Amino acid sequence: MTERYTTAQLLRDPDVRRLCASNLVRTIGTGLVLSVATIYFVTVADIPMVELGAGLTLAAVLAMLASYPTGVLADRFGARTATVAAGIAQGVATASYILATTTVTFIVVACAVAVMEAASTSARGALVSQVLPKSTRAGARGLMRATNNVGLTVGAGLGALVLLHPDRMTFAVGLLAAGLAQCGGALVCLRFPRPVPVAVDHSKPAAVGHRDLPVLALVLLNGVLAMNEGVMFVVLPVWIVSHTSIEQSFFSVLVIVNTVCVVLLQTRFARLGDTVRGARRALSMCAVSLSATCLLFGAAGSSGARWGYVLLLAGALTHVIAEMSLAGGAWGAATGLSPDHVHGQYLGLFSTASQIGRALTPVTALALVSGLQGTGWILLAVLFVATAAAVGPVVALAVRTRSRYFGEVLEMGR
Repeated sequence: MTERYTTAQLLRDPDVRRLCASNLVRTIGTGLVLSVATIYFVTVADIPMVELGAGLTLAAVLAMLASYPTGVLADRFGARTATVAAGIAQGVATASYILATTTVTFIVVACAVAVMEAASTSARGALVSQVLPKSTRAGARGLMRATNNVGLTVGAGLGALVLLHPDRMTFAVGLLAAGLAQCGGALVCLRFPRPVPVAVDHSKPAAVGHRDLPVLALVLLNGVLAMNEGVMFVVLPVWIVSHTSIEQSFFSVLVIVNTVCVVLLQTRFARLGDTVRGARRALSMCAVSLSATCLLFGAAGSSGARWGYVLLLAGALTHVIAEMSLAGGAWGAATGLSPDHVHGQYLGLFSTASQIGRALTPVTALALVSGLQGTGWILLAVLFVATAAAVGPVVALAVRTRSRYFGEVLEMGR
């Protein structure tokens, strides 16, 4: 049985503290750039909206394509090296936004930022596996995700200060500060000792994840579950404005509820991914919670204002359960179904699926809900129920086939 560590016990580990500190500094920069970049492009750089949308879409596609190969590189050359290199490159690219004064330079820089962020995410996941024992990895991942939310919130607050005086110089200072923070978060990782290389037969192909059909099926299901972010942050605000009598400002309350819950509870939910069986339960919990979320959000459209507030708040709570369960379950499945020396590429596969899910949500879920209204929410709920039913058999198949791919027999764990 896996030993459970409290947050205080986890933070006594200097490697856990370094990982959390790195994440905190890095995400302060990310929160800062997210809060000011779009306004900078439109008001100062004068990038037309059509070109802005096209550039960000291209950047998202390249980031999606980069997640898996950069994970392979992290496995081959070392996660610490890859994390530091990608993080510094991301910071430099972010600071270079101040040079993006034409559509072409904007697209080049935006693509560089997105690809390096994807590379950093894959490498950072592999780094956790290389520097921490299995007993503390899941808990540490929960702490890291909690610090992500804290960092993003602080960064957004700094971005609000930039927007008090939105001129070219203030934006330049903000974007440079964001880039420096991202570089600083990467440099913290230099404090990790060089890991002992895992004995790997380099005569065999470095990339194996794309051949692992049972895991690819699970990755596909993960992509469906990754629609949770778009359901909350894209579909719901449109639903509130268009089909409810609820004040638009209440959406901000729901976002605050989401952030606070993640900061306080993510570590507990991350422990669900301690074992493959736990990861399976977490992914199933995510799917069921998302189904409930859709039904609650949909019901708010046909209720009065008073019950509408209650239903939306309840839906926000079931959504954050789904969000936290997915984070722990996806990481637990990716690392539990692969040996340590290929964690980077398996995490890259799951990251790719998540990005596909986020990209497809505005096209599918928003169109479904806008066109069919309450019926659209019900259809989304049915999709997530079907995903919940599929998770168990797919994980069981993946466990049974580990010996085919790695010559290892895997136990599900408790």
